[in-house]
Amino acid sequence: MRTPTPHNARLLALLAASACSFALLLDAGHAHAQSAAKMKEQVQAYTLKLADLEKEDVEKGAIQELKLTQLWLNEAQAQLVKEEEDAAGRYLRRVEISVEMIAALIEQAKAERAANDRESVAIKLKNDMNQAKVELEQVEARKRTLLNETAAPAGGKAP
Repeated sequence: MRTPTPHNARLLALLAASACSFALLLDAGHAHAQSAAKMKEQVQAYTLKLADLEKEDVEKGAIQELKLTQLWLNEAQAQLVKEEEDAAGRYLRRVEISVEMIAALIEQAKAERAANDRESVAIKLKNDMNQAKVELEQVEARKRTLLNETAAPAGGKAP
């Protein structure tokens, strides 16, 4: 085998670099297509998640956040249709964070509702207890009255 001359060595290096660049471009295109497909899957998953969150939001405390997140999701989908994966990715990151925030808001509202329900029950029990005390005091007073009436001689005369 011949020893390559410096000129041939440069050509071989350039050819190898070109082949590597071409392979990277092909791989990047493949990765780009995979990321676009993955983003489309994310759009579908977030669409379902938003629907679930909307059902869970019985207090309707996250309506604005749900609407804004839906707008971002729609925009991500539009960017994917236009093959603008970078822009779609930015919108999907917003959606991801927003979905987590909405879930936290809904859980907070549920916890507050449960606490308020327990507080209402506690207030009712306290009122019931106070009413029972009043009734007990009335019954005890009536008992004392009856005991006093039975203890006194008939006609008020002592034998």
